[in-house]
Amino acid sequence: MYKQKNYSQLLSEIESNSKIKSLIIKTEVSANDLCLYVDNQNIYDLLKLLRDSEDFLFSQLTDLCGVDWPENEIRFQVVYNLLSMSNNSRIRVSKKKKINDSILATGGPSFESKKKDKILKEFNQVSAELKIPVRKFGSAALDLANVACGRFDGFWQWELNYWDIAAGVLLIKESGGFIDINYDKNLSNKCNIIASNSHIHQDLSNLVLKKNIE
Repeated sequence: MYKQKNYSQLLSEIESNSKIKSLIIKTEVSANDLCLYVDNQNIYDLLKLLRDSEDFLFSQLTDLCGVDWPENEIRFQVVYNLLSMSNNSRIRVSKKKKINDSILATGGPSFESKKKDKILKEFNQVSAELKIPVRKFGSAALDLANVACGRFDGFWQWELNYWDIAAGVLLIKESGGFIDINYDKNLSNKCNIIASNSHIHQDLSNLVLKKNIE
C-alpha cells in the first residue's frame, strides 16, 4: 500500500517505540512496502502493538500468505499485509503504458480443463511478447489485488469461479482499473477475466487468444 508518510519518518517512529523495536529483527523497504521481520513467537505481540499504537493504527489485516525461499536456511515465511487508515492512502493501478514492459500475472488451467492446450499455447505467446517473465502466484484474488495496488500491471485467466474474482473485481474498479469478464457458455459457474490499467488494456486483450478460449 502507498504511504502518506515517507519511509524514513515511519522507520524513525518505529525505532523510537521501544516496545516495537524490541520485537522486530530488522526492517526494510521492498516493492514499495515497509517490511518488518519478526520471530514467530512475537507475531501476536507485534500485531497488537501496531494495531493499538496511536502512531500507526494498523487496524486492518488485508491478506495473509506464505512465502517459500528455497535458498534460505529458514525456508518458509508467513506474510501479514496490514492497512493503516491513518498512514495509508488510496491504492491505484499502475501507469505503465507499454505492454512489453509490463509485469503480468496469470494462472494455469485446471487438471480437468478441456482447453488446457489452448491456454498453455496462449501463455507461451503472451510470454514471448514481454521483457519480464509472467508471474503465477496461484491465487486469482491475490493477483487482482496486486493489479489494483500497482504491483502488477495486468492479469488474465480463464475458467475461474465467481468467488475467485468477486473481491478482486471490486478492488480493480475502485482503484481505476479496467476489467473484461466473459462468461463461459459451456461451464455455468466459470468465467474468463482480463484486468489491467487503461493504458495497456487493449494491448493485453489483443495478446490473448480470446476468440479461441471463449
